Amino acid sequence: MQKIKRNMKRWLAGAVVVLALLVLIVPAGVGFMAEGRYTDLWDRVSADQPGLEIAVSEYERGWFHSRASLEIEILEPGLAEMAHEGGWAREDGDRIIVDLEERVHHGPVPFTAPAPWHQRWRPGFAVIDSRLEENLPAVAETGLDLSNSAHLGLMGGVNGQLRLEPVELEEEGVRFTSEEAILVDYRLNRGLDRMDLTARSGALSLLAEDDTGIVLDRVWLQMNQRRGPAGLWLGGTELRIAGGETRVPDEDEMRFSGFVAATELRRNDAELLEQKHEVHLESLRQGDWEAGPGYLDLSLFNLDPDAFAELQQAIAAHDPEAGVLPAEAVLGELRGPLAELALNRPGVRVNELALRLPEGDVVGEGSMQVVDQSRDEIRDLIEARDWLGLVEGEGKLAAGERLIERAVAMTLLDVSLDEDIEEDVSSLVQMQLDAAVEEGLLERINGAYEVRAEYRDRTLFINDAEVARF
Repeated sequence: MQKIKRNMKRWLAGAVVVLALLVLIVPAGVGFMAEGRYTDLWDRVSADQPGLEIAVSEYERGWFHSRASLEIEILEPGLAEMAHEGGWAREDGDRIIVDLEERVHHGPVPFTAPAPWHQRWRPGFAVIDSRLEENLPAVAETGLDLSNSAHLGLMGGVNGQLRLEPVELEEEGVRFTSEEAILVDYRLNRGLDRMDLTARSGALSLLAEDDTGIVLDRVWLQMNQRRGPAGLWLGGTELRIAGGETRVPDEDEMRFSGFVAATELRRNDAELLEQKHEVHLESLRQGDWEAGPGYLDLSLFNLDPDAFAELQQAIAAHDPEAGVLPAEAVLGELRGPLAELALNRPGVRVNELALRLPEGDVVGEGSMQVVDQSRDEIRDLIEARDWLGLVEGEGKLAAGERLIERAVAMTLLDVSLDEDIEEDVSSLVQMQLDAAVEEGLLERINGAYEVRAEYRDRTLFINDAEVARF
């Protein structure tokens, strides 16, 4: 018995020593490793973002948490000017700098971090806590309660959450209101070339003093992307809005429900890109008028990655205050990327269009693509601005008889949408449609009018009949 007691005391004493080592020594070691991972993270972000230069200017290491100071220099002139004028950054000579202080909670278990539980107990090195309203004047002045916490994983990845508490802001007569917290959960791998992001909110409103504006209910955004060729982000983005309404003076509210917009950029077997867009709307109502559901499935295909990236950069570099891109810009800055894109016969395809209206349904499909010519011939067409010779395509559109009749009445006789068509007007419209059917410009199929169009060799065909040459 005495021997058992002595062994028990030794075991307890050993356990106390081990716990003491864990509490007193391990945090220091984890703190050193956390500092290394923290500075490495910002070095990688700085290298990945050419418009920013980020440096950890100060790091004060503590036992269970440390403090870090960052200097973020904005190199892009336009962004730097906006940040400085908006109160987000300070001027240091000819440099524009955003100062950011963060707390780095380590441990071995970062239980002191003001972060979601799944971040505190996840295996890793540390949790970064950014109280943005404490060190960004523009945030503090607006009274926003904005915070960011990010978990540094064992493999170098980041798992974070940006949180904006319920807020009501008013500036120059426009009021923004968020009735619930806006949450953005994000995850990045160590190479910063894979990203998952989910943002969600409750009701949002942006209203002027006369109560005009827009109100949205339950907004949800998801992005799942990875870095692909030419630095492009491949993957999908999906936006969902449960419902909402727009308000304008002297008119009924325009209400909608079930809005979904999804985009996916992927690479095909030929190493070219295809960008797929889908838009769905459950219903759209204004007063007694109601439409929906509506659906659009559209794709851009045969996009060369390098030319597509170069075209995006050229468009992004265009000064928005200059308005729409002028013709000389298209033939100058954009001509090269456009020519490279054209060599792989890119195009746009409407896979499906479907919309239900009170006057009838509308359905359609079609495509347009660069012509099948040699590289030199395509370059010559672009050089000569011969856009009509550069493309070919086909498509069809069908709509209910009542809808087409009303469209003709509105176009030819200036009859409004909600106005009843008188009998003599209806007879005149019907005569016009009968003539179009007889001439082959329209076809009557199962209670609808259908038109098929094809453009090839500079010639436009309607329902197989040649109607124009260009």
